[in-house]
Order: sequence, then C-alpha cells, then structure tokens
Amino acid sequence: MADLPEGPLSTRQRPGGMTPRVEAQAVPEHPPAVGIPGEPARHRLIDPALLAVAFIWGGNFVVYKIVLETVPPLALVGVRFGLMTPVLFLLLWLRHERLMLRREDLLCLLWAGLVVMGGQQVTFIIAVDMTSASEAALLITSAPIFTALIAVLSGQERLSKVNWLGVLVGFVGVTLVLSVGLAGSSGGGSHLTGNLIMLGSAMLYGYFMALSRDLVRRYGGLKTVAYCYALSCVAIVPLSLPQLLATPWARLDLFTWALLVGYIGLLAGLWAFAVWYTTIGRTSAAATAVYQYLVPVVAMAAAAMFLGEKPQTVQLAGAVIVLAGLGFARWTPGRKPL
Repeated sequence: MADLPEGPLSTRQRPGGMTPRVEAQAVPEHPPAVGIPGEPARHRLIDPALLAVAFIWGGNFVVYKIVLETVPPLALVGVRFGLMTPVLFLLLWLRHERLMLRREDLLCLLWAGLVVMGGQQVTFIIAVDMTSASEAALLITSAPIFTALIAVLSGQERLSKVNWLGVLVGFVGVTLVLSVGLAGSSGGGSHLTGNLIMLGSAMLYGYFMALSRDLVRRYGGLKTVAYCYALSCVAIVPLSLPQLLATPWARLDLFTWALLVGYIGLLAGLWAFAVWYTTIGRTSAAATAVYQYLVPVVAMAAAAMFLGEKPQTVQLAGAVIVLAGLGFARWTPGRKPL
C-alpha cells in the first residue's frame, strides 16, 4: 500500500450473465482507481507521465530505506499519513468531488480503512525496515495474486485455467524470493522475518483491493482511498505516537527532511497521486499494468545503485517468475497476458 498505488479495478461482463471479472492492478502502496466511464482508453507506446510515476514509486523503496536509518518505522508511517491525508482531500476538492457517502457503505469503509489498510501500512513499513528494498518491492507486487484468490473464495469471480496457472507460478516466484532470507544470506533471521511480514502485508493489500471493489465502483479510487487514509489515521497515529514523540526531529539533517517531506510526501505522494488518478482513467488497464510491473524493476535497479544491494541469481529468477505469474493471473480472453 508500499508505496502499494494501487492500480485500477476494472470489470468485464462475462458471457451468459456470469459474475463480472474483477481485475486488480497494484503498485506498492497506492490504492485502486477506476476508469472514467464513457472515455475511450488512450493507446500510446509510452505515456511519459505514468512512466515517471513508475520510476518515482520504484525509487520510493530506496528513499524509505534511507529515511529509516534515522526515523523509526512507525514514526515514518505516522508522518506519511499525516501528510497524505490532507493532500488526498485537497485533490478531491480541486476535482470538485462530492464528499457525501451512502450510509450502507460506512461499515465496509470503516473495516477497509481502519483495520485492513491500517494494518497493511504498519506491516509494510516494518517489513521495509527489516528486509531489502528489492525484496520488499517484489513481495508487495504479489498482492494481485491474493486479490484473485480472495475474489474466488468470496464468489466475486471465477479464474480460468490460465489464471490459476498464473497464481501457482506467482507463488513459486515468491517462494524463491523468500528462500534468500531462509538461507540466511542477507541478514539472517530478521531478514526472513521481514520478508514474511511483507508477504503478510501483500495479503492485506490484496484483501483491501478485493474488499474495496464496490466502493471504488461507486465513488472512484481517489475518494475511496482518501477516506480509507483518514480512517487509517485513527489507528496509525496513536500507534505511532510513542515513536513520534521519541524521534529527535530537530536533529534531522536537511537531506532527510527533503526525502521525508519532499520525496515521500510531495513527489511520491501529492504529485504522483495527482498524475496517476488524472491519467489512469484515460489509459487501458492492460497498458497500466506495464507501468505497475516496472515499479519493482526500478526498485531493484535503484537499490543496486544507491544502497549497494546485489540481487542474487535466485532473487532475479524469482522476480521474473513473480511478474510472469502476475501477467497470467490477470489474463482475460481477448488480449495477450501482461
């Protein structure tokens, strides 16, 4: 909910009146959006805005690791939510969105925001602190696999044989990534624990995408996530308060403040969210997936350049297999798997 946006949730009506298929796309930490009804999807070879967002969100994993060297994880997530919540409502105001909600949606919204998103964000930042930036980006990207499984278990959709193949392939890739921590080659037990926590965060993220499907359809992705962020603050701020008070904010150098506020809050938050939600409605889901899959690739390259992380062969193989599994898990008849 890394920095998990989340890509759009889209539906396709199946022949014979069967349940619409839910297609969820995820990028570490940003919630699902929906297309603008009646607007044709644009078909560009490269969309510069979405490409920039993918690079910014990929780099965000490295920025998290740098900031976490001086700012405790819960304090960081507390500051992030304190910055992002008003920013999201500012975007709603600039888009002239109505803030009213239907009474029957309040319970679902409360559960999705206060419990699921709040838990996902806390586990995400703790895991990033304990594992590598590369593995964090890869593991959180597996969230759509869990979304597909939850959608099947809840009766929201049925998976084709190709989809099931993608789910199985994705789990093989995740297992390979986890095996690095299991071997104790990159930080021992705490590293493996971090990977397992990140996998749990991916499960929560996948659950959030499935749970918020109807909310996103009704209110749009930006409005849904704005309310979920606000509700998450109710849980996150009290939880992070001890670390917020204990952190020597006055002693932080200008570079750390620039990364925390400028990059995490404004660039990866305000600007990237605004671009993503403005552009996503006019771009096909298939094209969007390409940029989402680029995020962990950028994260791995940035981690190698700035943090000195050296991916092992097993990790690289796991990355390729996870992304391939995601492509087949999202595949629908009529287009090639992504």
